[in-house]
Amino acid sequence: MISIDIQYGVLALNLCIPLDCGAFLLSSLCLYIFQDSDASIRKRALELVYLLVNESNVKSLTKELIEYLEVSVQDFKGDLTAKICSIVEKFSTEKIWYIDQMLKVLSEMVFDVQMWI
Repeated sequence: MISIDIQYGVLALNLCIPLDCGAFLLSSLCLYIFQDSDASIRKRALELVYLLVNESNVKSLTKELIEYLEVSVQDFKGDLTAKICSIVEKFSTEKIWYIDQMLKVLSEMVFDVQMWI
């Protein structure tokens, strides 16, 4: 597991790295940090990934976020779902892609609810 100092350092990088410089590497690190047991670190990493999304990486990051939604802890799924939906709404240029992503999120949440019933 990554040490807490490194985790906070990665999250602080959003203050000094331009959004288009190293966004892929930084987003990959944040997706790894989503596994941290500290909810505040997960939320900060999600905010940073949200800020890193742009027209050129929206599809790959959305795919990764939806894949992570399938295995994320229960208390993080609400925030993650809201951010995914916001990203898809904001950056969607194709109706079919928009519908496909929303259906993926909905199907994951339906599956999750069924497990609790």
